[in-house]
Amino acid sequence: MKLGRFLTVALAPLCLLMLAAVLLMPNPAAAASLIDAAAALPTDMWAKMLLGLAGTVTVAELMQKRGRLYDEMDTITRSELTDDSRKRFDEVEAEVKRLDADIVRLQRSEEIQRQRAREQQPQTLPGGGTGPVLEERNHALPAAAAAQRDYGLEFGAFVRCYADSQVQFRSGKVVQPAAIASEIYGERHPITGELQRAQNLSENAQGGFLVTPKLASEFLRLWGPNTIVRKRARVVPGNASYLKGKSGASVGYVGEAQQGNVTGVSFGMIDMNEKDIAAILPITRKLLRNANTISLEAYCRDELSRAAAEFEDRKCFYGTGVGKEIKGYAFSILDAMKFAAGAETNPSNQAIRAILRKVLKAMAAKNVPIDASAAWYMNPAIKMFLEDVYQGDVKAFPTLEGPNPTLFGYPVDTSTQITGPGGEGGDIFFGVHRYAMLGESVSMQLSVSEEASFVDETGKQVNMWAQGLIGIKLDMSHDFALQYPEAFGMISGVKWGQ
Repeated sequence: MKLGRFLTVALAPLCLLMLAAVLLMPNPAAAASLIDAAAALPTDMWAKMLLGLAGTVTVAELMQKRGRLYDEMDTITRSELTDDSRKRFDEVEAEVKRLDADIVRLQRSEEIQRQRAREQQPQTLPGGGTGPVLEERNHALPAAAAAQRDYGLEFGAFVRCYADSQVQFRSGKVVQPAAIASEIYGERHPITGELQRAQNLSENAQGGFLVTPKLASEFLRLWGPNTIVRKRARVVPGNASYLKGKSGASVGYVGEAQQGNVTGVSFGMIDMNEKDIAAILPITRKLLRNANTISLEAYCRDELSRAAAEFEDRKCFYGTGVGKEIKGYAFSILDAMKFAAGAETNPSNQAIRAILRKVLKAMAAKNVPIDASAAWYMNPAIKMFLEDVYQGDVKAFPTLEGPNPTLFGYPVDTSTQITGPGGEGGDIFFGVHRYAMLGESVSMQLSVSEEASFVDETGKQVNMWAQGLIGIKLDMSHDFALQYPEAFGMISGVKWGQ
């Protein structure tokens, strides 16, 4: 309706402009020619010209607008509901439904344009040459540029289709996830093809589903902004062994006709053996039925990513290496590279610098090349304390403030997964993180249950069957090791700001 009103309003001044041009033209023949040329333009061409004046709207822009509306709905439901907030919620929900319909229309329109462009391609002649198509299509639009793929949302769509398939399977109806993807996104959508490939990889399509490596790899990459270990560590293939040098060659002076010293090089091995981790995403049947009103794909992606990423980051710091746990920084760093911060809760600038430089001096003594991959890891509460340390009237560490904080010239990453200043004190890590190896086999698998129980974040036991939930369980494997433990240091018992 808005588009129709815009076209009506815009056509009126254009028609008046053309009429003025015809009346002012001294040559009647030229005026008639102008009218004939205008009449020859197809109606859709006029619409495209007008839309060009008004500016085009993309699917991505509509989806961003829809995302902002989702945020507003979430904000409303988290606060006390009043008559005004209920009314606003209903208005926003109605607007979301209109946007959903507009997105579908625009996607359909873009697909039609691409199809028309394909039909315009030159025909192959018997002799191998090309010739023009038989139909007249002088005014067809060129093919629209393919939108950049969002592998994170595609992973969420993968989970959504798999969950919907499992719900129907448990109701006695066998519908493959690829068929659901074809109905929701179309036969040519990339996620439909990914699900077909996953179905071929799976040993039991109704009991477990292997995530295709393309989606799994991108999903893992998306963890970067949410965690700090994966962002800087070197990701290597899991279930493999890697060489590392232990001692190098030596040389010495020799006399005339004397043999040089016999020397050698010794090596050590690092074995990356996968350890399993898992995350559970509960989805209500009602949510699947009404998936057109929320961004279910983003929900699936974000919830699985959050749960698995937080676990991985925590274990990369404090995994003990016992049993099936990986061995994280705290238990891999050499004892000679660990230093105590002392009992002070409000140390001076000089005291703080002396403690922090212990790590840097120890690494210098080991001839560790501190390159661009070096960084500090600490709890955000410790960083905030350092930001407020003064030397006279001047801040001692001004570079810690802002979007790209640094300390002694090296980046600072913070995470609440690292212990803070409360209790026995927290930890500060420093290292050349290209020597931290995060091994992954990218064997990500989804499985489902509606009868099992799980413990939620509050410690409460949840029975999925009783609450109408279907649980999607993600299983994957990883390992962690320090290629050169000498390239990492740790300050423990930090009570600054306690």
